[in-house]
Amino acid sequence: MRAGIGFVLAILCGSTPEQQGMDSSVLQRAFREIAGEGKHLHSLVVVRNRCPVVEAYWPPYSRDQKHYLNSATKAVLAALVGIAVHDGKVREDDLALSYFPEYVSADGDARRKRIAVKHLLTMSSGISWPQSASENASDQMGRTSDWVRFILDRPNR
Repeated sequence: MRAGIGFVLAILCGSTPEQQGMDSSVLQRAFREIAGEGKHLHSLVVVRNRCPVVEAYWPPYSRDQKHYLNSATKAVLAALVGIAVHDGKVREDDLALSYFPEYVSADGDARRKRIAVKHLLTMSSGISWPQSASENASDQMGRTSDWVRFILDRPNR
């Protein structure tokens, strides 16, 4: 393992990976392979039987530092929407604004009214969302108190 990696092992459950049915040597090999591949991870948490068995941070990151989880959040949200679709609570063709009737796009752009749930899930809504050092929509949104309004007021591409 790379020097400087910070570890917090099984603090919450007070058990070892072996006590949770995992082989520590396999975990160690995985960490060596990750380091050898030159991956630039910030952190990694391995959970087994609802117990964290490994919690690791690579410098300069730490447990107390906030991390952007955009892609991870999209995957989790898509799974939750999939469950809602399966349960009949949401349809992929539903118009997104039908879930936010109190919001009207400030610019009155008719294209906003045609954005469906499936467009949001596939990132094909047409809403401009730059993610560069000079303009980062996620950073800008994080500084607002109303994320739905912020998104609806973004220009279309």
